[in-house]
This record gives sequence, C-alpha cells and structure tokens, in this order.
Amino acid sequence: ALKKAAKLNPALDGAWNCLGQLFWKKGNLDGARNCYQSVLKRGPNKKTLQSMSMLCRSLAKSKAAPGSEDQRAFVAESLVHAKAAVKLDMRDGYSWYQVGMAYMSQFFAEGASDPAKLNHALKAYTSAEKGGPTGTGAAGCGGIGDYPDLHFNRAIVQRYCEEYGA
Repeated sequence: ALKKAAKLNPALDGAWNCLGQLFWKKGNLDGARNCYQSVLKRGPNKKTLQSMSMLCRSLAKSKAAPGSEDQRAFVAESLVHAKAAVKLDMRDGYSWYQVGMAYMSQFFAEGASDPAKLNHALKAYTSAEKGGPTGTGAAGCGGIGDYPDLHFNRAIVQRYCEEYGA
C-alpha cells in the first residue's frame, strides 16, 4: 500500500519516509536509502534527514569494514545529514541528538584518536536535552531530556573522556 501511495503521488513525503522505515526494518538498507533520497531530491525534510543520518551509521556498520575509508565516508555523510536537520530547526532536540550520535560514531570510525569529536558530541547532547543551544529544557520547548538513549550515550562519551563524576 505504501509503494502504491508513493508511486501515485510522489510528493507524499510521509509515504516515502514510512516506506523507507519499512525497508530498513526488513534489512533492505539500500531500498530505505532510495526512499529517503527521493524525498530529499524534492527539498530538505527534517525527519528524512534524521533518518538518513541514522541509516548512514547503520550502513557504516553493516556494509563497511571497521576502520575503512567506506566506513568513514558513511559516518561523515551521517554528520552532514544530522547538521542539515539541525539547520532546519535549531530547537529540535532529536536533531541535536543525531548530531551527537554522528560525532560519537565519527570518533570511533576514525580510530578513537580525536577527543574533540567527543567534546562536540557532548555539546550536541546538551543542546538535545535543552532544545537547542539557547533552549531552557522546559516542556514543549523541543528538548528531549526524558529520552533515555540520550543519557546512555552521553554516559558512554563521558566514560571515554574519563569524566567519571558526570
């Protein structure tokens, strides 16, 4: 039904995004990527950019050898998509979370040698919690302070930064 909807009206971004998620869950990463790219060809879309960021990190894990140039390229593309989503809505905590995840992935993909990547990830996680760099974290302001994965991944980064008290 989603395929029909997307083909009958190619401008239905929601149908393409849902179809991409369906392909992804079934393990067809290339099919998911094609769906998301068809949305992005028409113009920027925050949800699609967030999904592409996550998908690129999945591709880095499943289709590229650890430490390879392909892996680094997928992770770099993930960061590009995450930053583009933030540019569309600076107060969206989930977009900031994707930026943090992309920086953390980049740190590991590049051999865990550049601690600046971890610092960028921590800043992005703080922005995610508050709903942007100038956010307050108040309910309804875009922050995702109640998102458990945010706190778990921040703790992972802090462990690598040897900030055990935090």
